[in-house]
Amino acid sequence: MKPVKFKTKLKKVGTWTIAVATFDTYKLFGTKKTIRTKGTINGYCYSGISLMPLGDGTHFLPIKKEIRKAIKKDAGDTVKIELQSDTAELQVPVELAEAFEASPEAQKLFKSYSFSQRKYYTEYVSGAKRQETKDKRAVEAVIKLERLYQEKNNG
Repeated sequence: MKPVKFKTKLKKVGTWTIAVATFDTYKLFGTKKTIRTKGTINGYCYSGISLMPLGDGTHFLPIKKEIRKAIKKDAGDTVKIELQSDTAELQVPVELAEAFEASPEAQKLFKSYSFSQRKYYTEYVSGAKRQETKDKRAVEAVIKLERLYQEKNNG
């Protein structure tokens, strides 16, 4: 997919600063749901930030404080955005993959989750510094997923 380029004014909505997409996201991405993207905002590279539906047919990109600070822009300022769909797959830590071998149910539930839900589990495991902690967290995650799978499928 070719990147989409557009200019938009940053808006303050509650505590969020957002950039409203000035193009038809449905026509371009074929969905009205959240769309994970990567690209640049005034030349600042980002990835993993989602275009989210506003509820009126348009989408917006939340602009984190870190990005606003780097590009020296805030609500009321115009920014140039270039974005495309971010289809990168998550790397499941070895520890978690091995723990899934003991529970196909937990793995099935994990695979059914959204990208952000899967990212939570992978970062929980891979974020540990010590190997023992990674192993322990992988087992904890699989046990939790297994329990959730049982609750979901046994009422």
